[in-house]
Amino acid sequence: GIPTTQVRIVRDALKIILPLFGTLPVTEFGPLKLALVCEAMIAKGWCRTTVIKYLWVAKTMFRWGTAQEKIPGHVYHALQTFQNPKQGRSKARETPPVEAVPDDVVETTLPHLPPTVADMVRVQRLTGMRPSEICMMRGADLKQEGTILKYHPTTHKNAHHGIDRLIAIGPKAQAIISTHRQTDLNAFI
Repeated sequence: GIPTTQVRIVRDALKIILPLFGTLPVTEFGPLKLALVCEAMIAKGWCRTTVIKYLWVAKTMFRWGTAQEKIPGHVYHALQTFQNPKQGRSKARETPPVEAVPDDVVETTLPHLPPTVADMVRVQRLTGMRPSEICMMRGADLKQEGTILKYHPTTHKNAHHGIDRLIAIGPKAQAIISTHRQTDLNAFI
């Protein structure tokens, strides 16, 4: 379908795997080889959560090969036994959790933003919308139910998993949105 950042992630994973094992028959790639890939990722300075994400990609490539009957099932099955690096128990660096921008920083920044962008930030803070969701909001995607406005984004980051996304928009955010609504319901707000 639509290329996502996953394509880059697969390429980056292959940049680690291929120099190490590019000439190895696929049937000889197992958990110990995956452990060496893991060590190479850690040696590059990648944090533990990134290493885990790229190991998942590597395993997924083998799953795809198995589903296409290009790789024997036992190869993919064996890779599932590999244990990802555990917090505090590997040489992979840990990163602090990503936290929300403090309110005082946001408030200090708002006057320096163009008015529409400032309103977008305000609505995000009130609703928890992702930036892409607020950018693609259209009147046609909104349904009023009592005092709550319900927003169903046409697409979102988990849509390909069959997950529905419903965002409840309360009165404060509705007041901001109402100043930007278009008469054409298919126009972006």
